[in-house]
Amino acid sequence: PVTIPAWPAMFTGKNPGKLGIFSLLKEDNRRFRPINSNDCDGRRMWSYMSDKGIRSAIINVPATYPPDKINGIMVAGLGADINGEYTYPAELKQEINQIVDDYEIDFYGFHRSRIDRFLDMLYKRTEKRKRLIMELLERKEWDFGFVVFTGSDRIQHYMWDTYEKEHPLHEKGHEDDMPRYWEHLDRTVGDILKRHAKDANVLIVSDHGFHGMRGRFNVNDWLIKEGYLVVRKKKNRKVNAKNFGITKDRAKAIMWKMNMQKFRKKIPGFIAGRIEKALKEQSDETEIDKADIDWEKTTAYSFDYVGGIMIRDDLKENEKERIRQEIVKKMPMIDNPLTGKKLSVRFFDPREVYSGEHVSEAPDIMFFVEALRYTTQVSIGHKDIIEPLTPDKPSNATHNMNGIFIAHGPDIAVGKEIANARITDIAPTVLHMFSLPIPDDMDGKVLDIFRKGSGPGKRKPARYKAEKHAGERTHKGTGDEEKMKQRLKELGYM
Repeated sequence: PVTIPAWPAMFTGKNPGKLGIFSLLKEDNRRFRPINSNDCDGRRMWSYMSDKGIRSAIINVPATYPPDKINGIMVAGLGADINGEYTYPAELKQEINQIVDDYEIDFYGFHRSRIDRFLDMLYKRTEKRKRLIMELLERKEWDFGFVVFTGSDRIQHYMWDTYEKEHPLHEKGHEDDMPRYWEHLDRTVGDILKRHAKDANVLIVSDHGFHGMRGRFNVNDWLIKEGYLVVRKKKNRKVNAKNFGITKDRAKAIMWKMNMQKFRKKIPGFIAGRIEKALKEQSDETEIDKADIDWEKTTAYSFDYVGGIMIRDDLKENEKERIRQEIVKKMPMIDNPLTGKKLSVRFFDPREVYSGEHVSEAPDIMFFVEALRYTTQVSIGHKDIIEPLTPDKPSNATHNMNGIFIAHGPDIAVGKEIANARITDIAPTVLHMFSLPIPDDMDGKVLDIFRKGSGPGKRKPARYKAEKHAGERTHKGTGDEEKMKQRLKELGYM
């Protein structure tokens, strides 16, 4: 249940083994960069529509930067560089700046000590997104619209602990904020539909579900401890507060407990920034791609925050398999001090989960920790392998497997419950809705949601032999990758 590849799987109808993307980051020569739309080896449903003259309006969909050239308009979402060409056509960017002031792709840089400020900005940016969508749908000609609101995801990452009374960080004071925003977003979507899609078929879909976190697993620190990941020792080391058990996370947690967040609100932002920078310097915590890794001695490492371990690709297959089996045997033997039991781990073999020509690019070991209640931190230098939640981190909730699917419209059956829907079913269902045949390389199926007697209900889904389209995967990085990685970290994705 990862934002990327979940969205690409939705708009291509293909599993990650065919797309060649398995995480928010991609490895290029021992360097880890955010993925972009060029990495996705699969045609999008709006590309098939463009071939048939169907006009699309694609707004704020993640993993669409750089934007596609389509019959219609596109405003790229998560992963886009606001200073780059994030629209198609390119001149649409100037029009957006006329419709809304200071348009922003996403929500970044908020701290748990500033909940009121976060909520204020959340509502303002949701209103901006609504105004942009309303205006673009009014001004442009379109047949198919695909718009994404990310506010529900952001508030759940930041504020789930205020909603769930059993959450380890729960404190009274903001219990109604999340439900209140859900209602606001529901009204926002309703306003858009009343104005622009009153008689249209509408699908409301999420890329994953949500639940509260319970802890963090520092997978690379564990791999270091077990000798699979080797980091060169620093020389001429200065006296560091961490040698005395004082880490950035602990210092921030102490500040939080002492109500220092109230003090932080009263001091200028640049001073707060300097304090946080000083705390960071008193920590050995290092991002995996900035660590001095001895790659000749390293055999396994991770850069996937949900749970994926790569085994060095130049090793012989029998050696890789030995290491894989060894790690799978050892990891469940880790003592979890938060539960008093051994660490609960569920493993997946990518060769069984995925299919397609890019399966070999998937992590060699995929796993969920504590039923997805723990995130996997890939930075190194933490004191403990298993860490409790602390208020200084941007996210205290994480994704689970089951998202939502709602369908409504003149062709949709009323009161019908849909079982076993998969995210790859969305693209073929939409193509069928538009009377288009479905390429046979799509993994998804047409969902049984249509009213008997309706156009889509009367037609049988048609499949045809797909052709490989050249130039869909160029592997070119885009924009300021370091800035994008920092933003992903601020969102709790890294």
